[in-house]
Amino acid sequence: MNEQKLDKQKVKDALVSQLGAEAASTKTTESVDQDAARLDQDMPMDSGDLSQSDQAGEMRGRLSAVAQGELGGIQEVEALDVSPKTTIEPGAIVAIDGDHYLVGVPASPFECDGVTYEGMSSDSPMFEAAQGKSAGDTFDLLGSTRHIDSVD
Repeated sequence: MNEQKLDKQKVKDALVSQLGAEAASTKTTESVDQDAARLDQDMPMDSGDLSQSDQAGEMRGRLSAVAQGELGGIQEVEALDVSPKTTIEPGAIVAIDGDHYLVGVPASPFECDGVTYEGMSSDSPMFEAAQGKSAGDTFDLLGSTRHIDSVD
């Protein structure tokens, strides 16, 4: 990746931090929607008020499911073994054609020490094509040859 030693735990911690921030944001939105779903029983209501309350309640349920999924994602990342690796497997940090990945978890792009990483899920087509390969190897993905720059 670069000349200095890669701190894999720091990369993992950066992803956990990002996922925690996303979960907190979802919880805040869920709370706002919960407040919007409440009707003031002392005020006159029309069918539009009831409809909006129902929609807000449905949205709250969806947001709650998203928040639970995000918390599960944090647990998945925390459980990831980021010990040194020589092949592409869960817990490896790899560079492929200049792009950086944390293998074993799905994740949106996140930054650590000025490098942008993405998650590479263990059920993704890229993982299936690259699994077990080492730095310097190539693999085919969707008709394109990809080069593995490094595996840590």
